[in-house]
Amino acid sequence: MARPEQDLLEPAETSYFRFHALILRIVLSVNVVFFALSFWPRYAGTGNTPGLADEWFGNYRLDGFRADFAWLMLATAAAAVAFFYFLDEWKSDRRARVDVLLCVAWVIAFVVIVWHDLVTGILYFG
Repeated sequence: MARPEQDLLEPAETSYFRFHALILRIVLSVNVVFFALSFWPRYAGTGNTPGLADEWFGNYRLDGFRADFAWLMLATAAAAVAFFYFLDEWKSDRRARVDVLLCVAWVIAFVVIVWHDLVTGILYFG
């Protein structure tokens, strides 16, 4: 069944909204890779031994944190902001519901990463 021609022409606001959703999903995809790798001792290391992340990102620090962890903190802050941005469209757009749920899932995953790093000694505040 063919769609009417007016459905093919989207207002600029909708395409702008989709661009933000695409950026959010790319950032969260990168975060999921970091999330999976953070449980692998060869990558994340342990409290006593460095891992691949220390070798790759150890020279790049942001306020004392390794670059990959700083990325996760900044991306989590962005996901929290995006949550409220997409929450406005929650009832009317299914894609916005997906994006809101992705933001919530990522914030929960970030809490799990921080808890894991604290318990294993990877993240140590002295």
